[in-house]
Amino acid sequence: MSRAYSMSISIEGVANEKVTAVKAAAGKEWPFDDWFEHEGCLTASGDGSLCGGETENRFSRRLAKAVFEANGGPCQVVVDATCLEDLPYETYSFGEDEYGELCGPEKRAKGAPLKRKGIES
Repeated sequence: MSRAYSMSISIEGVANEKVTAVKAAAGKEWPFDDWFEHEGCLTASGDGSLCGGETENRFSRRLAKAVFEANGGPCQVVVDATCLEDLPYETYSFGEDEYGELCGPEKRAKGAPLKRKGIES
């Protein structure tokens, strides 16, 4: 069974001559989109799936290992894993009751009461 995820990675302390290799190694582990480099920090994110029951922790360790090996030594690797199947969300529903409130009393539905600051019309 696979689960959909968005993974973001931030890497600091990569040797200048190893940047391309680090990006390639990380890309073999996850389908990262465009890479950004800013003040010595590499960042990328991408969506994909963890398969075969792999946990976020196990994936993150595998990814960090690939980065360390490509860098030829330690660096700071931060992985943010977001499960796309269990995201919290808020639902906002608007209908006749909110029409007058949002569009103004002159546009409220015919016969609908004006609901504003306790005033009914």
